[in-house]
Amino acid sequence: MGLFDIFKRQDKSKSETEQSGAPTDFKTQLDIVEKDVFAKLKPLGFKKIGKTFNRRLDDGIIQVINFQSGQYPIGQGSEIPGLRENLYGKFVVNLGVCIESLYKFQSPTEGKKYYKEYDCQIRDRLGIQLTGQDYWWTITDDNKKITNEIIVGLELKLLNGLQA
Repeated sequence: MGLFDIFKRQDKSKSETEQSGAPTDFKTQLDIVEKDVFAKLKPLGFKKIGKTFNRRLDDGIIQVINFQSGQYPIGQGSEIPGLRENLYGKFVVNLGVCIESLYKFQSPTEGKKYYKEYDCQIRDRLGIQLTGQDYWWTITDDNKKITNEIIVGLELKLLNGLQA
């Protein structure tokens, strides 16, 4: 076994994924959802870099939306039910609000033109805002349904301000 053989897809996990009926190319499916969501957000002033969208408001507030994929499971002990779930094939939508003047005060040597979700002072997840608990969407071939859920959720929760 070579040094990097641990990163190769094991036949067992591949067959389990195929048996569950989930698409095998999760990245492509998630890219389609991201693209469709961005098509709705771009006219509202959002810019996209990677899996993160930013919108600058006039008063120094930056709204941030980030798509986070579930980690690829490595090894048989990567899942511990109730403690560390297998989130491969799932994703979450992270939300953030960055107050630029406060960020510059906290990090005076670091100038940014684009903010990540972890740079934000206010952070949450769209699934928590919508369901009251941490919710991970499962990547499926039904991208339109997932995209619509996310867009409606963003309209309700982020575009009108984060609500408790």
